[in-house]
Amino acid sequence: MNDNDLALTQPKTSWVMISIKYGIIFGLISGLVSVAIFLTENFGNIWLGMVVGLIVSITGIVLTHREYKKNNGGYMSYGQGLLSGLVMAIVAGLISGIISYLYIRFVDPSILEKMSQVQIEMLEKMNFPEDKMEETIAKMEVENTASKQLTGGLLSGVIGGLILSLIVSAFTKRTRPDFE
Repeated sequence: MNDNDLALTQPKTSWVMISIKYGIIFGLISGLVSVAIFLTENFGNIWLGMVVGLIVSITGIVLTHREYKKNNGGYMSYGQGLLSGLVMAIVAGLISGIISYLYIRFVDPSILEKMSQVQIEMLEKMNFPEDKMEETIAKMEVENTASKQLTGGLLSGVIGGLILSLIVSAFTKRTRPDFE
C-alpha cells in the first residue's frame, strides 16, 4: 500500500469544518486589527486598513485551501475552492463584525463620533461642496452605528470573500486527473 492508496481510503475532511475553523481564526485576527485601529484612533489611514484587511483575507483563503487539499489527496476543484473560501470569509466577517459591534456598543461608544469627525475632515480637505456637506454628515450619522459595523463586516465578508475566492481559487485549485 503506497501513499496514494492511503489518501484515497482515508475519510475526507469536510470543507465546511475547515472553512469554519479558518473563518474563526481570521475573524478573530481581523477583529483584533479593528480594535487596534479603534484604540489608536487611526481612522484616516484608509489604505493601510484596506491593505491589512486584504492580506489577512487572502492568507485565510490560501490556508483554507491548503488544508483542504492536504486532507483530500492534494486535490481541490475550482468550485470547492470558491465555496470554501467564501464560507471562510463570511464566518470571518461575521466574527470581526461582532467584535467591532461589542467594542463600539460596550467599550467605547464615542468612537463613532471620532470616526465621523475624521471623515468630515477628509471631506473638507478634498474641498467637498458646502451645499452637500450637511446632507453627507446627516447620512454619516445614520450610517455610523454599532449595528452598521456588524452588518458591514458581514457584507464585506460576502462580497470581498466572493471576489477574493474567485481569484485565489484560480491559483490554488488542483483538479484530480480524469484517469488515475
